[in-house]
Amino acid sequence: MKVKDKKVMHFFIAIILDILISVLIPAGNGLTDIGVRAIGAAVATVYLWTFVATDWTSILSVLLFAVAGVMPFGKLLTTGAVPVLLIIVMSAVTIPLSRTGFISRVINWAVTRKFLKGRPWLFFAFYFAAIYVIGCFLDVAACALIALPVARELCREIGYEDDSKFASCMYLGVIWFSMWGYAATPIAHTVSIIIMGLIETYTGQAISMLDFMMVGIPSTIVLGILSFLVFRFVVRPDVSKFVNYDPEARASNLSREMGKGEKSAVIIFCLIILGILFPDICRGFLPEAAAFVSGLTINAPAVVGISLLYIFKDENGERLLDFSKSIHEIPWGAALLVMGMFVVAPCLTAENTGIPVWIANVLSPLTANMTSWIPIVLLVAAFCAIFTNFMSCNAIANIAFSLIAPIAVALSPMVSVTALAVVVAIAANIGIMTPAASAASAIVLGSGASRSHAMKYGAVMIPIAVILCLAVVYPLGVILLPF
Repeated sequence: MKVKDKKVMHFFIAIILDILISVLIPAGNGLTDIGVRAIGAAVATVYLWTFVATDWTSILSVLLFAVAGVMPFGKLLTTGAVPVLLIIVMSAVTIPLSRTGFISRVINWAVTRKFLKGRPWLFFAFYFAAIYVIGCFLDVAACALIALPVARELCREIGYEDDSKFASCMYLGVIWFSMWGYAATPIAHTVSIIIMGLIETYTGQAISMLDFMMVGIPSTIVLGILSFLVFRFVVRPDVSKFVNYDPEARASNLSREMGKGEKSAVIIFCLIILGILFPDICRGFLPEAAAFVSGLTINAPAVVGISLLYIFKDENGERLLDFSKSIHEIPWGAALLVMGMFVVAPCLTAENTGIPVWIANVLSPLTANMTSWIPIVLLVAAFCAIFTNFMSCNAIANIAFSLIAPIAVALSPMVSVTALAVVVAIAANIGIMTPAASAASAIVLGSGASRSHAMKYGAVMIPIAVILCLAVVYPLGVILLPF
């Protein structure tokens, strides 16, 4: 059977599952008839995301839940408007950073410091750190597309082939550290934006970007240090040829002044980030201004930034961002998936479904005697870190949190819903083993990097990441997050 035929087959399986669940599962124990149909729609949606697609099926999910009677179609379409717009506008404002050459400049600056000569592991540390920093602000696919050619060029310059362990460290470093940066902040990063929105859906309270980053950045820095140790003591590449590398010579070959466009793009992007963080930074001494900016949502600074990028031009007279010409660089598939996820979450928690009450009643015998958060955090972290290597990290994050959130709410205050949500966000970004794991993996492993090394050493990182979630991410979330 052809691939297209298989997808059609899976489409009909999803619809049949929806119908069977709606017909065969009885209401009761708190679950209403609408709740039964909502479960059917949710199962069909997750099945479609897993086996068919994540873009157009997200639009279909709106129809499925409307037919189930949970909410009107029009209301469902607006539930994810703010996060969907955030994906679009934040992706747009990062485009000029790549086009003007600033991102490749950052990586090349990091690997051309004089003191790196003859110090291979210090070289790796600076190289990994540069990719991580870029990953904190850029979409993971863009980060990988920019970093990979630099990595390949460095391997050739030093004298290593693609199948060498040294090259694997360079290439896997692109995957790992772009993903760690992606997990660290919500800036143009779909999973984190999804989780922030779901926290508000399930708890009625919102966390800011700064709140998320206070946990995400230190946690992923620790993860980066542990990754470096894996490369150093587990992979153990041959670094004897590093004597051939002359950072000063490379610096002189690549030296160029920052142009008007590059400077303008960086300044505007920095102003956008300051605008996003303004409510958190100024809440204590400019409460009215902070409240006003916060009320405009975090989309407002990025929308202003898009306007500025359209107004200002580079040294060649080209606009820094012509939205109509850049529209193909916006991740529309991710935006549609976010919309679908923000349809599923409120539908599963809607009062007319009875689903939260039903879940609490079903699980009460299991949770009544639970005295620790460790089992639930361990289960969630392991589930996300493993399965994200075989399917969309966005889908994994939504599935995991949608399943566990009602349980966490029932176990509150023993279990912190917000800290558990950040565990999901970070663990779901450990997609490093297979081409299907993430856009970064698909780009790097599809370009000649060793897949066996990716599987072997990625498998080492999975338990490390799970332990990190238990020992660092969740405790930090409990301490630092506002609720």
